[in-house]
Amino acid sequence: MMVIVTAKKSLNTAAADDVAQASEASTNPTERITAKEDGTRRKSETQAGVTQSNVDAAIANTSDYCTIGFESPLRGQCLQFAQPLPNIRVCCGCRFLPDKSFMLPCSHTLCVSCCEIYFIDTRRLTGYDDASGEDSTPIVWCPEDGVPRAASDLQFVALNLEQVRGEIAFCVNSVSGCPFKAELRHVEQHYPTCAFGNPICESCRRSDIPASGILFHTFLCMPTAVACYSARLYRILILWPTRAPISITCTLKIGLQ
Repeated sequence: MMVIVTAKKSLNTAAADDVAQASEASTNPTERITAKEDGTRRKSETQAGVTQSNVDAAIANTSDYCTIGFESPLRGQCLQFAQPLPNIRVCCGCRFLPDKSFMLPCSHTLCVSCCEIYFIDTRRLTGYDDASGEDSTPIVWCPEDGVPRAASDLQFVALNLEQVRGEIAFCVNSVSGCPFKAELRHVEQHYPTCAFGNPICESCRRSDIPASGILFHTFLCMPTAVACYSARLYRILILWPTRAPISITCTLKIGLQ
């Protein structure tokens, strides 16, 4: 019976297609061909654009990682690698690159902090004195797949630091214009002396001040300023980061730190 109904529906559909084709034949053939080519071109252009943007977004999201857990001048910094790292090294919960992590049966990895976040003790849901006989093994949710995994199936993974240090990475200050690109071990050596990094205030030793605001910050910091009284004026001698003494005459009394 279903076959008969389906065949009937197909015949009706075929008839409708014939009517549509006849209607199209009555129009100007040149216009019809142009419209068809236009539609094909627009469709292909749209698909190519979307695909390229998706690839760019994927690369941007998968090649930037923050390092935690191991001693390095780049610890806690956001690093951009030339190629995305395998999932076995990167936490799928926070996208950090930890020195110690746990691998799920689905081959995704979670750092210690994310394991605590996605850990669910099912015994609290059923009660510790549950006599139903059902298995109440604690589970860990995989944030990548959204699938629960038994906590007993987690495998401890120690990060191979030497292998990671062999990956090609960009300098942390690449956003400021630094063109340095090399293996991570060489980036670690380059970073402390990078000319594109933020300067260090000689007074308070802060290094999070942009280069454009270091002079103004140093003027406000001034713990090394020396003042002398002369003709009711206070002459202030400031030791700038360049170690070049600059004499500034001020008509106001400025308290020294």
